[in-house]
Amino acid sequence: GNCLFNSMETVRYGKVRKERRNRDARARLYNWLIRHSDKQIQGITLRDWIKSATNENMDINTYCKQRIHNKRKWGGGIEIAAYAIQFEATVTIWIKVNDYNGKRAAYQRISYFLPPGRIRYKLHLVWANRNHYNALLNVPHDA
Repeated sequence: GNCLFNSMETVRYGKVRKERRNRDARARLYNWLIRHSDKQIQGITLRDWIKSATNENMDINTYCKQRIHNKRKWGGGIEIAAYAIQFEATVTIWIKVNDYNGKRAAYQRISYFLPPGRIRYKLHLVWANRNHYNALLNVPHDA
């Protein structure tokens, strides 16, 4: 549940942060989502994205309040997009693939989140086993 938040904070600060600070980052993000629910991403408001992404057609307040305190609830595209806007960060999601000779790991980009306006941070995350995010550090600037 917290791997996404831990990874984004690790990349943003360049080091592993204490668990309490990562919980704070989670709460900050969901509180920001509530306050900015009318923000549009690709023509859809965050409020409407959450409604369409949840099977229960959940309203944004319920969605966020459930996730602030329950770290078993996973973060995904909605949270990454909100984080990108909130912290003026590009967020690139990679998967690990083998190169042709299988001797070393290589990465393939599968998703990219770009905030409107200025960019203060460039975050790179690895989506592993379709259920876990890891921080990807020391990525070349042109990646």
